[in-house]
Amino acid sequence: MERVYALLFYEKELYVVKYADGFELVGGRVEKDETLEEAMIRELFEETDLKPKNVVLIQRIGGEYVYSSERAGGQEKHFFFKIVANEKPGDGDARIVKINAEELLESIKYGKRKLFLKELFNSVLNGEH
Repeated sequence: MERVYALLFYEKELYVVKYADGFELVGGRVEKDETLEEAMIRELFEETDLKPKNVVLIQRIGGEYVYSSERAGGQEKHFFFKIVANEKPGDGDARIVKINAEELLESIKYGKRKLFLKELFNSVLNGEH
């Protein structure tokens, strides 16, 4: 199974999905016959109501994160994008909030994924992407 996630920025602020027990990047499952970019745009619209015309940058960043998941019935591959919007993200199917990277990382429960995302955040925040 493949999934896509966005480091979503508006006015240099990071926006994520807020759940009762923490936070997650905007994103979700890649559907059959979708490219990674098409899946990312669809998930972005579903969760934030942002339309493609409100995206000024969509860039694939970093490598892929792979892990085994019983819930997914095998391996999952996660792909990441940097997205810059020219409109504030709204609430589509999800509650969208502004957050700093440290707060997001604290909410991630899995050590290996946390390290991967920390490196990814640092590369984006340091202007490498």
